[in-house]
Amino acid sequence: MKLYRWLSAQGCGLSDLFPGVKFVGDTEFELHAEKINKVKPKGETYRHLHYLHDFAYRSGCKFLCYDVVWKYWSFAADISEELEEFKCHTKNMQPFLSRWHGKTHAWYGQILFSGHWLKGACLTTDETTEQTN
Repeated sequence: MKLYRWLSAQGCGLSDLFPGVKFVGDTEFELHAEKINKVKPKGETYRHLHYLHDFAYRSGCKFLCYDVVWKYWSFAADISEELEEFKCHTKNMQPFLSRWHGKTHAWYGQILFSGHWLKGACLTTDETTEQTN
């Protein structure tokens, strides 16, 4: 790894680009997962994605863009119906499947969840990592 280049180029005294963003400890995640397990104890529970969804909602995001969002969203709706704490997560946020990733899914997933059709979603492809690597 070439961390020596980062240290010499930028130094260590820079402020955080995203204050408050951190690695989540097991304890914090497990508390969240326990709530989900009460509603969906078996099968694919999308617990990790739901934790990210919760973080995005509490951060004021309007869209949730993720590669499995078209399968996840019905799960999130079920959780929102069952747990009062998460009721607004699907009501006040919109699911968003990135344009390039959407091309790998069935056509109906592209139509229903493409960010291209969402008002206020901009015209980003949301694949900047894949484009630069």
